[in-house]
Amino acid sequence: MKSTLHFSPGSGWMNDPNGLIYRGGRHHLFFQHEPSATSPHRLRWGHASSADLITWQEHPPALIPGETYDRDGCWSGCAVEVDGRVAILYTGIRGTEQRPCLAWADDEDLLSFTKDQDNPVIPSPPLPNVVDFRDHTVVRSGGYWQQRIAGATPEGKGTLFGYRSLDFRRWRFTGIALDTTTSAISGGAWECPDWIRLHGADVMLLSVIAEQPVTSGTDAAAAAAPEVWWSLGGDDGERMHERAAGPLDVGDRLYAPQSYWVGGRRIMLGWVRTHLDPAWHAGAETAGVMSLPRELVVHGDDVLVFPAMELRAARMAGQQFPLSHGATTRVSLTPSSAGELEADADACQRLSSITLLGSTSQLNINCSRFAQRSGPLTIFYDRGVVEVFRGGLAGTWSDLRLDNVHALELAHYSTGGGCVVHWRLQASAPPP
Repeated sequence: MKSTLHFSPGSGWMNDPNGLIYRGGRHHLFFQHEPSATSPHRLRWGHASSADLITWQEHPPALIPGETYDRDGCWSGCAVEVDGRVAILYTGIRGTEQRPCLAWADDEDLLSFTKDQDNPVIPSPPLPNVVDFRDHTVVRSGGYWQQRIAGATPEGKGTLFGYRSLDFRRWRFTGIALDTTTSAISGGAWECPDWIRLHGADVMLLSVIAEQPVTSGTDAAAAAAPEVWWSLGGDDGERMHERAAGPLDVGDRLYAPQSYWVGGRRIMLGWVRTHLDPAWHAGAETAGVMSLPRELVVHGDDVLVFPAMELRAARMAGQQFPLSHGATTRVSLTPSSAGELEADADACQRLSSITLLGSTSQLNINCSRFAQRSGPLTIFYDRGVVEVFRGGLAGTWSDLRLDNVHALELAHYSTGGGCVVHWRLQASAPPP
């Protein structure tokens, strides 16, 4: 069942967003894709683009495994404009080998890429017995291209390996830029780094593979899932000096986020892991959707996440209602497969939970997760995928059994009050 606002390919498995870039008036989303199965195998770079971040057009794949060095997969990486031409850094997979590779765009629409003749551009990991060595992020600084590659050392420590280049093809190892001994972020391995120079700070987004699986909870698979973090500080070109770190998303579905510049804004997409959902099954046509677009902001030593303003174009007029007297307010809605719920700041201080009710299932959102933040609480619902925002904090959950929502239950700490909750139905945006 296709989502209204969340991108997913026409068929098969999808995971990490790759190579996000805005060019020629279009947002380009590349992603890890296996079109013929709903499990990851011999992954390629799928490609889709959009003029508005709501309606997406899927294109032929950008990178397909097949060369000696990437015969078993073209894994995650980034896209950068180099001397007017878009370049892709990705991880080529051959057996257990993970090697940095390069490809160049053949056209302005980014519909075709040519792999570099000198691949892999980094022929081996920088240290002996490196456990993982994959995924790439790049910034331009001090006359150099600075690259960070994620992975883990033989001791099992999550690590960012630093490299530097003048021409984007020959890379020199500069040392360990950040690892679990110099960061508040733990984990057995780090993946999918995203280096952002934002509002005077260096921010690194990291996806973390947990050292010890979590087996308790109602959804053990989701509870054991890796986490997404941010690290903030200053990078001197060799080391990142972390001042603060925190979770980027407090839910259990988001992973591998990547961001890019759109004008002066930093827009982010992430992979929503629907294969962890209790309703997903191997016979489904697709696995995985992209998150809604989000905007990243640095405020002091905090990284904040907000829904991208482009989502406003999908709103329609909806219902408004106050919280009634009593412990729980139940509100009937026009059944909808997608919607936006907003509880104003006053309501948020009274609410303990919001439950979305469908015909065969329901999903409860614990508002206490967001109690330390201020302002309204916004919930986007789209065919079982739920994204929650308040005061710069985000959470992502899913229950694919919720194919529509027909009612809300609002549990609150106190009675009465002039609190108002808005329900806005989502409309499909006009075609690009």
